[in-house]
Amino acid sequence: MKINLVIPETNVNTKVFIVPTWELAQSLPFEAHCTVEAEYGNKVLKGTMVTFAHHVEEFINHPAPCNNTLPLSSYYNHVLETPNKNIVILVPDLDTVGGCAILMGNQPYSREYPKFWEIAGYLDVNGAHHIHKYEQKYQDIFNAYWAWSSENRTPRVSEVTECTESILNHIQVISYILGISYDNTEYIEKGKVWESKQLEIAESLLLEETPEVRVYKSNGIFVNGSYFSPTLNSLANMIVAYYTKDSKITISCSDGTVDCVGIMQELFGNLAGGRRGIAGSPHGQKMTEEDFQNTINAVKNIYNKKHLYGCNRCNYTWESENPSLCPMCNQSPTHEK
Repeated sequence: MKINLVIPETNVNTKVFIVPTWELAQSLPFEAHCTVEAEYGNKVLKGTMVTFAHHVEEFINHPAPCNNTLPLSSYYNHVLETPNKNIVILVPDLDTVGGCAILMGNQPYSREYPKFWEIAGYLDVNGAHHIHKYEQKYQDIFNAYWAWSSENRTPRVSEVTECTESILNHIQVISYILGISYDNTEYIEKGKVWESKQLEIAESLLLEETPEVRVYKSNGIFVNGSYFSPTLNSLANMIVAYYTKDSKITISCSDGTVDCVGIMQELFGNLAGGRRGIAGSPHGQKMTEEDFQNTINAVKNIYNKKHLYGCNRCNYTWESENPSLCPMCNQSPTHEK
């Protein structure tokens, strides 16, 4: 399907660059006027004009880039009218694409799907599996986008790389999927087929599981939203995935009760990035099978740790993974030490 790119007149010379590592971000051969989620672990590359970020501590209370309130300010017109802007990103995911679209003045909006970008921002923070909280029409358009983007991924790079055309492609396809002056039926149907296949593929990539943790090895198929176990008929709390194509490891938590980025930074240093609900190994750093196993062990240990319990009746103390009756007087423990 041919994509007709729509480039606002004020942004003909705007360029978007992927900068994959913090080291490269420190010595750019051009000015980074705007940055969108250029977050590297605990570090963020700030733009000379605009910084869209919301994962690192300094910007933790900021909105997701795709929902940034910059268009409500008088400064927005100045940004749009500035010629020859450079926008720096780390990964061209949906939230980042939406932020770039704001800075380029062409973020798609549909009256039929008015919550699209609000939901996109929520999923960026909390995980794609939360899409099932929303009505079916939104599930359909997000699956349509994920289906298209899975076949049109921007290749991972190790050097500063321009990706302007790719970003514009994403923006234009999003407008098609939202049905803006376009029949989106074909995209919706492809999304439904893709969703069904994803469920089957994810199960085939499962290495092991416990009631709390599912472990995957994938050559590229995203599995960090596949918490439901058909075998156990229950939702796991965490996923550990090794993506062999890019030699990266990602862990995720279904409800945010575990600090994923904290675990990954403890294992691999402060350049491991993400947020509480999902985090990955440092960009540009290849993970090994040993790294994978160490990550599995670290996540499993969260649920294997024994706790010290005490009985108020006889003062006996004992270690256990879960509360149980006091082994001395057969009474329930009343406190954890």
